[in-house]
Amino acid sequence: MVSLDLLFIAVFSVHEIYTVLYSETRLLGREWHIGRDGSYAERFGYLKMAAIVSVLILIRGKRRRPIYLAWILIFTAALLDDAWELHERVGHALADSLALQAFAGWMSPRLG
Repeated sequence: MVSLDLLFIAVFSVHEIYTVLYSETRLLGREWHIGRDGSYAERFGYLKMAAIVSVLILIRGKRRRPIYLAWILIFTAALLDDAWELHERVGHALADSLALQAFAGWMSPRLG
């Protein structure tokens, strides 16, 4: 799994260096950008978290210890939060309801 992460990083890095040094034309689409929502790297991260949850469920089935249930809940919550952008949405709603200003001139783009 780490080697696939390194592959995503390498492809993105080589593409960015090539684009800056040799050509303004982007050869790869947005889905290869490792910092964008919905990218291949992000989807692979979802698969990794789902695999972790699956393995923990299998272990919990064989060893009935409460710690595995706790880890299952933690990784499931992290997966759902990341996939559904829960903390971003709640944060934007809270900032809007409290009429908070952008911090240090920076505000992330609104979710649609």
